[in-house]
Amino acid sequence: MFSPIFKFEFTRWFKNAAVYIYMALFFALSLFIMLSSLGIFDGVTATTSSNTIRNSPWAINGMINGMSSLIYFLIPSIVGACVYRDYQYNVHTILFSYPFTKTDYLLGKFLDQLLLYL
Repeated sequence: MFSPIFKFEFTRWFKNAAVYIYMALFFALSLFIMLSSLGIFDGVTATTSSNTIRNSPWAINGMINGMSSLIYFLIPSIVGACVYRDYQYNVHTILFSYPFTKTDYLLGKFLDQLLLYL
């Protein structure tokens, strides 16, 4: 019963406009971060050399930490909408009558969200 739950949730999320908005937002954000690390947004400076190394491990770690902290605001809205939808349409009462385990249900929903937003 894992695969029907997974397939249903996966196809349902791609019909939702929020997925495309989140993808476009994070693409634009990562594009601007990379452009700023290349120096596109730097103004004309008096010196041509800088002590800042943009591809150092310290700078890359800072960029990854910045992007991952933004995902902490995104994950509750995605997972919360998935769980709330089951209770909003009273699907949770029907789910208890089908022959699947709690592990299949929760794993199907979790892996769907994980695959969708990686």
